[in-house]
Amino acid sequence: MHLMLSKKGTATYASVAECERVDGKPVKKNVVYLGKVVDLEKGVFENRERGLFTYDLGTGTYGKADLAGLPKKKAGRKMYAADFGDAYVLDRFIGETCIYECIDACGSPNPDTFKALVMYYLLARAPNSWADDWYGSNYASILFPDADMDDRRISEFLKQIGEAEIQRKFFEKFLGRTVGSDPTAFIVDSTGVPNSVRMPITGISNHNGDVSLETRVILVCRKSDRMPLFVRYVPGNVNDSITLVRTIEELRCYGLNTDYVLIDAGYCTLENMRSLVESHIGFITRLRPNFDMAKDMVKDHVAELDMSKRVLYNDRFLRVVSRECTLTGSTRKVWVHLILDEDMKNTEDKAAYRKFHEGRITEDELNRTYETSGIFTLVTSFWALGDDVVSMYFERGGIEQLIDVGKTDGRLGKVAVHSEETFRGKLLLDFTVLAVGQMLQNHLKRRKEKLSSRKKVKKDDIPGRDLSVSHALYLLRNQKCDVFENKVLPREVGKRVNDVYRLFGYEIPLSIDRGQQS
Repeated sequence: MHLMLSKKGTATYASVAECERVDGKPVKKNVVYLGKVVDLEKGVFENRERGLFTYDLGTGTYGKADLAGLPKKKAGRKMYAADFGDAYVLDRFIGETCIYECIDACGSPNPDTFKALVMYYLLARAPNSWADDWYGSNYASILFPDADMDDRRISEFLKQIGEAEIQRKFFEKFLGRTVGSDPTAFIVDSTGVPNSVRMPITGISNHNGDVSLETRVILVCRKSDRMPLFVRYVPGNVNDSITLVRTIEELRCYGLNTDYVLIDAGYCTLENMRSLVESHIGFITRLRPNFDMAKDMVKDHVAELDMSKRVLYNDRFLRVVSRECTLTGSTRKVWVHLILDEDMKNTEDKAAYRKFHEGRITEDELNRTYETSGIFTLVTSFWALGDDVVSMYFERGGIEQLIDVGKTDGRLGKVAVHSEETFRGKLLLDFTVLAVGQMLQNHLKRRKEKLSSRKKVKKDDIPGRDLSVSHALYLLRNQKCDVFENKVLPREVGKRVNDVYRLFGYEIPLSIDRGQQS
């Protein structure tokens, strides 16, 4: 086989072929197009079909390209000044967590690219096609000098970190450092990620009446601080209810012991409840109205709600009646809690009366609505007082807010990939960004509480007390730095940016030696 090179503009392209002489003239046979030459010395090429790959001329075999150390497509401009504050503080904070350690341990093909993308997604929230421009003018290019932020290389990178072994190593390290082996209370929920690309993980979903072509992403977070712990996905046409036991089993394979789970009605089936009880895993969930336990509770105890003790939760009056019962199809005991939300009842009664007044429902339908309006049923595998079980269940809203943040501020709901491997890699990156974002949220909350608890501290004296994570990082972007051959000199800042440093608990460095960055 012979290697043939051709030049087109500034790029070099390669093909291989067998050559022989026919009637004294050289003839090429079995020509194979390799594509653009990325690194001729290492035998790395790139084309649309294979992406980045290696080709051995001696054996005629293809291999996987190592992204680390490859020449970058764009050199980026030489920096004399750069955005500094946001990348410096974020890098210092992440360095105090386990995230960099997890990235280094998972076998990523280019850890610098992984770290730089986490920072880019948190700070810029812009498309991948802008990543190289951001990188070329930010302190991140000094922190992660081997990162390759060209958008086509990013796609190849996501495909490579989508490998199952890399994903397992990441979560083994992450869960071991974040949770350990102590029993933990989890919240489990899922969200649909619309995806029109025809892949095995794409399916037609009918979730709460909304029909779409999507992939279902299942997220697990810790109840105590909303810390994201794990993520997986299933095709969009898979019901949530059949994914719960599989998710818990996968967590168990990573060494996590589940104390109890907090789940929505979509996961509530008799099979799931029996499985959880028999596995000695506690649970709190909402019963759907068509369950026999819910029907019997309404039929037998609805009259007791008016005489039950009022519970004030989130500025709403609730009445709770709790009874022990046997789980259907099992000898196990559970506790069913019939709850009346007085504000919800007033709203639903008014809406029903308007329909009756407009002739859209009959008087019998109106009376049936009055009987059950504002009522919902919770079930727990353990005894809890009425006001406790209400507050415990509504903590489930924490994961809904987390998913909303991942979709609005992050990229959890945006899919522009064409293979399952790339989707897995993107999901791992999205999860990492979401985890760092929640770590930042928890850190600033603790810092504000610590600062406000000091003696003789006025509320107005707490630095950055009104700042969210996004606002704090936005302000830090205003701090620039001057880049010299051997040093980076951060510029002076005003009070607002200085308050952000104080809020994080950091000091502004006078200078940073290049090559000694965290």
